[in-house]
Amino acid sequence: MQIIQGERQVRGSSVREINGALEAVCDELGIGRFETKRRDDVARRIEAAWLTGRTQPLDLVDAGLGLHR
Repeated sequence: MQIIQGERQVRGSSVREINGALEAVCDELGIGRFETKRRDDVARRIEAAWLTGRTQPLDLVDAGLGLHR
C-alpha cells in the first residue's frame, strides 16, 4: 500500500520512509496485509502527520499508532 498519492510531490526516499512507518505500525499492531480497512485508517493518520509537517520517522510512527491527533 502506498500513501501520499497526488497530494504533493515527495522524493522517492520520503515515500519509502512513509511506507516504512506504515509497515512498522501495522506490524506492531498485528494488522495483516489483507486488513485493508485497518491499514487505511493507519495510513490516513500517517498521511495527516506528513501533510502537517511532522515528517520525522518517529512522528510518523506515533501518528500511525494514534498517539498524536
